[in-house]
Amino acid sequence: MFLKNLILILGLLFFTQASSQCNIEDMVNEKISYFSVVTFEKDIEFYSDDFRSELKRSLVKKISEFVGTSSEINVNKNKKKRKSKATYAAIALVVDPKFTKCENIAVISVNKKLYKKSQYDNFNRQLKFHARNLDNFIKSMDKSNVTKKLLRGKVKYYTKELIDIRSLLPLVKLNSSDTRILDNFSKNISLIEHLLDQLKQNKKINWKKFKDGIVNGINKLIGE
Repeated sequence: MFLKNLILILGLLFFTQASSQCNIEDMVNEKISYFSVVTFEKDIEFYSDDFRSELKRSLVKKISEFVGTSSEINVNKNKKKRKSKATYAAIALVVDPKFTKCENIAVISVNKKLYKKSQYDNFNRQLKFHARNLDNFIKSMDKSNVTKKLLRGKVKYYTKELIDIRSLLPLVKLNSSDTRILDNFSKNISLIEHLLDQLKQNKKINWKKFKDGIVNGINKLIGE
């Protein structure tokens, strides 16, 4: 612990000394940008791809201090609790970052509005892609010959994708269309999950009877 604190203090002193010749406020506007500061030894480092990648990673770490990048979702099934965690790779959203330097200090910054737009576009793209694919699968599924193996794979895959998508919710603002698509995606997963449960109990299933039962149940819930 002592060594860790000593390294931290020395690092802070080094940064303070290095930054005495540089005004960070002149290099980046904190009100409109996320930014991160990293020191380097030689100018050639500043222009290298590896160092630029390091800067991006440092920026992602900095951004994570302001916005949540992961969430935990608990799923109850068959009275057993399953816990899954989806993490958000924010580095992919660092679009058109600005690199500046002064002395041996490098600063990377990204416009907050552009970053938030990138977050939403990424969320919207993933949601529409997976929701559309699942909907098409259900519509084209051979109901009379569908297998447990096929449904088990689909349930596992789309449940994971739904968890990943929901992990982005703290970062975006949903509109009515997003909410509708997300709700329908979740319902379709529940539909094939319920069908899988039915197939586990019966070798064959009357798809029309099963589907009519689902529709009747929904109609009763909404009072039709």
